[in-house]
Amino acid sequence: MFKSFRGRMSLTFMALIILVAGGSGLASSLYMKNFYMSNVESNLAYDASLVGHMIDVSQGGASYQKIAALAASDTDARVTIIDKDGKVLADSQFDPTNIENHKSRPEIYQALQGQRGVSIRLSETAKVDMLYVAILFQTETVSGVVRVAKPLYQIQTLYNHILMLILWTVLGIGTGALALSLLLARRFASPLKDVTNAVEQIAQGNLNQKVSVQVDDELGSLVNSFNDMAERLRNNMEEISQVKNRLEAVLENTVNALFLVDNEGRLSWINTNAVHLLSIDSKQIGKKIVEVLNNYSLLDLIDNVLKERRPKRQEIVLRAAQGEKILEVNLVPVLTPDRIYQPDVLVVLNDISELKRLQQVRQDFVANVSHELKTPVATISGFAETLVADGKDNPETVREFSQIIYDEAQRLSKMIAAMLELSRLEKGYQELDQENFKLLDIINSAVSIVRKRVPGGTITVEAGPESDGLTVLADRDMIVQAVINLLENALNHSPEGAPVQVKIEKLRDDVRVSVIDQGEGIPDKDQSRIFERFYRVDKARSRKTGGTGLGLAIVKHLIENNGGKVGVKSSPGTGSTFYFTLSRN
Repeated sequence: MFKSFRGRMSLTFMALIILVAGGSGLASSLYMKNFYMSNVESNLAYDASLVGHMIDVSQGGASYQKIAALAASDTDARVTIIDKDGKVLADSQFDPTNIENHKSRPEIYQALQGQRGVSIRLSETAKVDMLYVAILFQTETVSGVVRVAKPLYQIQTLYNHILMLILWTVLGIGTGALALSLLLARRFASPLKDVTNAVEQIAQGNLNQKVSVQVDDELGSLVNSFNDMAERLRNNMEEISQVKNRLEAVLENTVNALFLVDNEGRLSWINTNAVHLLSIDSKQIGKKIVEVLNNYSLLDLIDNVLKERRPKRQEIVLRAAQGEKILEVNLVPVLTPDRIYQPDVLVVLNDISELKRLQQVRQDFVANVSHELKTPVATISGFAETLVADGKDNPETVREFSQIIYDEAQRLSKMIAAMLELSRLEKGYQELDQENFKLLDIINSAVSIVRKRVPGGTITVEAGPESDGLTVLADRDMIVQAVINLLENALNHSPEGAPVQVKIEKLRDDVRVSVIDQGEGIPDKDQSRIFERFYRVDKARSRKTGGTGLGLAIVKHLIENNGGKVGVKSSPGTGSTFYFTLSRN
C-alpha cells in the first residue's frame, strides 16, 4: 500500500498528524500540569491566608486547634499552625503535642523569612508525599506560620482526569485530521494515478490517452502538459509510422535484394527479394552472417567493409539450386551517430544474369553477323578479282565464277531479307491477318512446299482422328512459314535419307505441333539459346548446309506474335523435337 504515491502521501500525513498531535498533547499536558499545580498552590496559599486572618480575628477567643479543624473541614486539606520557633501549635489531622519541631522544614523556613513557602516532599508525620504551602501570620500576641497541605496523590488523581480529557481530545482531533488527510491524499493522488495509468498505456503502444482534471493549480498544469505531450507524441509516432511504412514498402517492393549486417557480423534485416535470391530463411535474422551465407566472395566483401568502413562494388557468381547467377554487389557502411566507428553494412544485390546474357548475345550476334557477311563478301571479292585478272582468255572460268558470284549474292540477299523480316517481327510492325483454319491443312501445305524445295527429304505427318477437325485463329501465312522453317531446319540437320516427322497433338486448351528429326541432338547448355539469331550449335556443319542462322529466331517471333509458344526437347545422339503451341478455336 505504502509503495504508491497515495500511500506515501497518506503515511506522511499520518506521521505529521501523529507528530503534531503528540507534541500538542505533550505540551498541553505539561502546561496543564504546571497550570494545575500553580492553581493548587495558589488556592492553598489563599486558604493559609484565610486561616491567618481567622487567627487574627479570634485574638485567642478560639483555640488554634479549633481554627485548624474548622479550616480543614472547609478546604479539605491538612492545616497546621506553627509558632515562630517551629513549635506546632495545632494540626487538623494529628496531635500537635506528638509532632516534632518544624522550624527546619523548608516551607516553614521560607515563610519565616517573609516568603511564600512551597515544598513537595514526603511527610514524616503522615508518611505520604504532600504539597506544602506556608504563609507567615502575626497578631498582637503571637506570630508564626500557617501551613496548608494536600496529599500529592489527590492532586495527581485530579491531574490524571484532566490528562485523559486532553488525550481523548487530541485523539479525536487527530482521527478527524487523519480522515481528512486520507481524503486529501486521495484527491491529490487521483490525477497522478490517472497520469500513471495513461503513461503505462502509452508505454504499451496505446497513444490515444488523455487525462481530464478540474483543478486550476500546479497539478492541473501538470496534467495539461501531459495531455499536450501525449498528443505531440501521438502525432510524431503517426508521422514516424507513416515514414516507416513507406520505407518498408519501398524496400520490400524494390527490384533489388537488400539485407543489413550489424557491426557484430549478424544478419539484422533482410527483404523478400534477398530471401528468395539467397534462399535464406527470414527466421535466421539475428544469426551470424557466416552461418547464413555460404558464398565466400560475398562474406569476404562484408568483412572488408566492416573493417575498412568504405563502400565497395563487385560482381560475384552465386551458385544456387536454381542455377548459376551473376550478381552485382554494392556494400555501403551505415554510419549512425551512435556507431561512428562501428558501422553496420547495407548489402544491395542486383541479379545481372540476364543483362550479362544479353551482352553475350549481342557480342555473339555481332561476331556471327560479321562472319556470315564476311564469307560471301570474301568469295565475291575473290572471284571477281580473278575474273578481272584473266577472265578474257577463259570463257568457261568466267561462266563458272560468275555463277558462284551470283549464288553468293543471292545468299547475301536471302540473309538480308531474313534479317529485315526478323527485325519487323521483333518490333511488331507486321500486321496480323488472323482467320480460322484447320491446322492439318496448313501442315500439309507446308510439307508440300518443303518436299519441292528438298526433293530427297522424307517427311511424314502423324495426326490422329481428333486432329482433322482442329482449328486455330492465327495468321495463316505466318504459321505456314514457321512450319516450313522447322521442317527445313530438321532436314538440314538429319542424316541423309532419315525421315522427319510432323506430329499434331490435342491438348486441354491448346494444340501442339512437333517436328521430330533424327539428327545429332542439342546439348543442354545450348537449348536455352537455340532460338537466338545466328546461334549455331555446330558452327562449321551448319554453314555447310547453307542456312542463314535466322530460321529458328524467325519461327519464335512468328509463333509468339500469334499468341503461341515455342520450345525444344533434345539430347545429344537422340535427335531433336522442335514444337510450338497455339490456342484452339
